[in-house]
Amino acid sequence: MLKVEPYIISVLFLLMVMSGCQKENYLRDANVKLEFSVDTLLFDTVFTTIGTVTREFKVYNKYNQDLLISSISLAGGQNSVFRINVDGRQGPSIPDIQLAANDSLYIFIEATIDPLNTNNPMVVQDSVLFDVNGNFQDIDLVAWGQDVHLINGEILLTGSWINDKPYLVYNSMLVDTLETLTLEPGVRVYLHKASTIYISGTLKVKFSMPRNS
Repeated sequence: MLKVEPYIISVLFLLMVMSGCQKENYLRDANVKLEFSVDTLLFDTVFTTIGTVTREFKVYNKYNQDLLISSISLAGGQNSVFRINVDGRQGPSIPDIQLAANDSLYIFIEATIDPLNTNNPMVVQDSVLFDVNGNFQDIDLVAWGQDVHLINGEILLTGSWINDKPYLVYNSMLVDTLETLTLEPGVRVYLHKASTIYISGTLKVKFSMPRNS
């Protein structure tokens, strides 16, 4: 019968315990930065009913070593109109997400907004915050709080805007050369921050004439 010395058994047991307790070899550099498929996630679907729209973006670890993302969270917390889901885990704050070397993961975002609520702001904004080794990054979230015609950085040809719901200009717009944009009476136009309406062609604005009493 093979006899195993007690000290050999003790050494083997200690090696097994140390192996089981070994920490993950995460990249701990404070200058680590994630990469993203977008810098702003736009919910540009026109909402016509109370409901939820889902968008997603990807987060990339371009390093040759695993990362531990300390948290992925919504800046607005519980008060946000947005909801977040990471690998089946729901927010508003999700801790300790492992991201393998040269790998990526999807971040799913939902927004529930009542477009018929006239008390909603025209643009609803929040952001997703990422904390890796104490280094914070964020992705902006932008949704429309009311039912609008969205004009997102477009070059417009000849046409008319009618008075059915507001027009929201996001990322500016241009009425092209030799083209004419006509605004029917009562049309409401909103410009998002830093947006501009450029006119290289013609802009016509019609007004309703008051009736004589």
